[in-house]
Amino acid sequence: MGKIYPHPQWKDTGDSKETIDDEPALVTKLEVGDTSTHITKDGDGNMVFTDAVTGELTLAELEGGGGGGVDTSGTPVDNDYAKFTDADTIEGRSYTEVKQDLSLEDSDINTLITATKLDDLTAPDDNTDLDASAAKHGLMPKADSIKLAAIEAGATVYPDTGEQAFLDADLAKLDGIEAGADVTGSNAPQAHASTHDSGGSDQVHSLADDDDDTKIQVEESADEDIIRMDVAGTERLSLGDAAGNITADHWLFGSPAGIIGYPNQSHASIYLNTTQPIPTGFNRPVALDTETTDTQNEFDSSQKTGTADENTLNHLVDDGNSQFASGDVGATVWNTDDGTFATVTVFNDAGDLTLSADIFPLGTENYTLYWARFTVTEDGVYLVSGVVAFDDVSDYDRTAAKVLKNGSTVAFSDLNTSTDGTVDSYPSFAATIPLVVDDYLQLAAYHSHGSNINLRIGNNNTKMVITKIL
Repeated sequence: MGKIYPHPQWKDTGDSKETIDDEPALVTKLEVGDTSTHITKDGDGNMVFTDAVTGELTLAELEGGGGGGVDTSGTPVDNDYAKFTDADTIEGRSYTEVKQDLSLEDSDINTLITATKLDDLTAPDDNTDLDASAAKHGLMPKADSIKLAAIEAGATVYPDTGEQAFLDADLAKLDGIEAGADVTGSNAPQAHASTHDSGGSDQVHSLADDDDDTKIQVEESADEDIIRMDVAGTERLSLGDAAGNITADHWLFGSPAGIIGYPNQSHASIYLNTTQPIPTGFNRPVALDTETTDTQNEFDSSQKTGTADENTLNHLVDDGNSQFASGDVGATVWNTDDGTFATVTVFNDAGDLTLSADIFPLGTENYTLYWARFTVTEDGVYLVSGVVAFDDVSDYDRTAAKVLKNGSTVAFSDLNTSTDGTVDSYPSFAATIPLVVDDYLQLAAYHSHGSNINLRIGNNNTKMVITKIL
């Protein structure tokens, strides 16, 4: 038979009662404080804890958190992950087993870790502890040699090394900027404009591309007060005050008075500086040989001179100079010994040309071969004016000045001498002529005198002026 415990002898300690001599005591119910909180034993041998809040719970139920005991029969080991197989059972799972449970590969896990960055968040929470130092990121890039990129309200600002840049949250302005400046609390930072304004430490003088060959400058040299614009290394436009607005290559000019000019516009002025006879009854191109102006090098005043060395019919043979070329076809040949003219019809070789007439019957005459033509380099409308000065016209002769376009008359002016005496005649013209690239113009002279008449020379006599106006 089991041990029989006598009724315990109690002693009062003031805060509690204890058995005398620490003898065990058989207690069927232990009450704490009052009758609502106590410990008893039920009919199944379970220790039952009762209080006014949770009611009755066995010791096993307390250990299991209300769901029964936790079974760890899955034999977890160090560094295992816990997996609940049901409400009461935990099973240990290794890293490999966890990947299998979640159907993941290492690449999937790496993607989960790296795919979403703070930069990708569409609406990150405000963070008052952001660190934009060279060592840490926060939600801003590290400040290692990153330039200040924007100065607009609400713009993202990248601070440069050794400096700080801030956007005023209330005014949406870039307010502060000195290295180490205290911009917290009520401290007033410097206005950023102080550095870029006149006299500032980083005042801007130019806007340029990466290789600095296309740019706009406002101060190429000290205090010159000229805005310059370069394209691919060449200055194309400059805007100045004293001399108006003028480009470096002179394609546009504007004076302070508002006068606009085009200094590079197609323009040529040419005159005859060598006495030339004109046969009667022909539209003969004038051998204009002296250029006063030719902005686009469109007038060909070049001449080939020499002496014929053979008298082949309708040919100009000059093997001694051998200076002819295929481009001479259509040019005028002038026999300067007898004042006769012909046109080149065929290029045979460098020493032989076929002509429209036999003007070298002796085969020893001197000659001048010329085009004296203006060849258009840009489509447009051209103003063409000119005068042909005839020397000693008489007997009611008719004289005319003509413009030839590609060999055909497109404008002319003629005069009839109204006396039986001898006078000089100056027929002149002015016309606007639409032209396209490679069209060419020549000044031609005509008279009905019956024999050769010389043209007067000099810039105030026989000449032609051509200007592109549209």
